Amino acid sequence: MAPKFSYDACRLEPGKGNVRILVIAPPKSRHDDSMLKCSLYVESLGPPPVRKFCALLYCWGVPDFPQDILIDGALFKTTVALEKALKTCRAVGPFSSLVRPNLHQSSRC
Repeated sequence: MAPKFSYDACRLEPGKGNVRILVIAPPKSRHDDSMLKCSLYVESLGPPPVRKFCALLYCWGVPDFPQDILIDGALFKTTVALEKALKTCRAVGPFSSLVRPNLHQSSRC
């Protein structure tokens, strides 16, 4: 079993203007419904941006986290709604005008 995810490896330093970027691994097939596998990076928002990304603004809602996704090989518990949104982003692919594969996840409401 994979270890539990920790933000220790990707801490945000106050005042640095950084965000966490979640990169979703591509699907194995067009209708892939397997567990999401992702990597998490810290990026600066200062000029020039290193990567292009799409922000996913998300309100956690009810604190129920029954779903698992893998982030850097570790299990991250999440809501059904967020897992569904991330799987939709993975399925649509990186060339869609709707979404991009690099997402910033914000839990602010």
